[in-house]
Amino acid sequence: MILMQWVGALAGRIEDAFGHAWSLGELGLALTRVDEILRDPHHRTLHEDVATNGFHAPFDDGALDLAIARDGAIHGTNPYQRVCGSRGDRVMGLLERAPRNPGRRLLVVCHCYGVPSPPVMRRLFELRGLDVDVVTNVMGHHQPGTYPAWPGSGLVSARLSRFVENLRCAVTGARALVRWLRIHEGYERVAVVGFSIGGQLALHLAHTGDVDDAVLYCPVTSLATTARELGLMRHVSPVITPLLERVHGSRFEELLALADPLAMRLAIDEERMHVIAQRHDALARLAQIEAIRRKYPRVRWTLLPGTHLLPLGLREVRRAVRDALVG
Repeated sequence: MILMQWVGALAGRIEDAFGHAWSLGELGLALTRVDEILRDPHHRTLHEDVATNGFHAPFDDGALDLAIARDGAIHGTNPYQRVCGSRGDRVMGLLERAPRNPGRRLLVVCHCYGVPSPPVMRRLFELRGLDVDVVTNVMGHHQPGTYPAWPGSGLVSARLSRFVENLRCAVTGARALVRWLRIHEGYERVAVVGFSIGGQLALHLAHTGDVDDAVLYCPVTSLATTARELGLMRHVSPVITPLLERVHGSRFEELLALADPLAMRLAIDEERMHVIAQRHDALARLAQIEAIRRKYPRVRWTLLPGTHLLPLGLREVRRAVRDALVG
């Protein structure tokens, strides 16, 4: 255990350097769109829409336009109607059916940033041999043709209202996928496991009531906190944030706060949510994740000695996923 703690601490320092490089890349993309940083005409419109309709935008289950191919690939139209202009967003997923599924159970997998790969996620959580169907949700800006540079690029936008809408749209797409599968496949019980930004989606699904159980692994709990703390941002945000507030005439984090799931009402019992953190995580820091436990003190909680990218203690993570499926 002492060796694992030492390895985790060392890996955390390396991961922090990676976070600096990653945030530098995001800053570089943002600086190519300075006009979007300085001007955000949709700020108030989006704020008013969320105040009226909630962050979890309503949609008609009966009007969902999705289809599934023979190989399990699911494609369709995202029902989210953007306040800040239409982008023709899509829903995308891959359903893998188990040979036996007597309980009509479904596991929804929400991938991490930059890795929209069902095989990688299945290996991470060791999902082979389970008597449960598994669908991997592929979020926006990770689907082919939806990102400008690497998978996930463009999700974080220089225009803050677009960034918040990107996440709102991604949450709506995941909800639409789950609801459509419940209707068309007749699933009686649905669990979700999410990693990193996928953990944020899973946390939202636990607040909308679209799932019965949730496992959050190294979840990005707060966009505002991540924007302040990731890599270079914790050094430059104390300077940048006041400048942007001066330009926009409002609090820079006001819009980011709209997407905070912990400001909403949990729709499942606290005990049906399992939060797993890595002590030396430099990308979704422990202090941020602990906010979930402070808000919901009865959640199941596991702390492991690794980092975001060095998943020590995976046996515990995989056990948590199985517990969610049989609970």
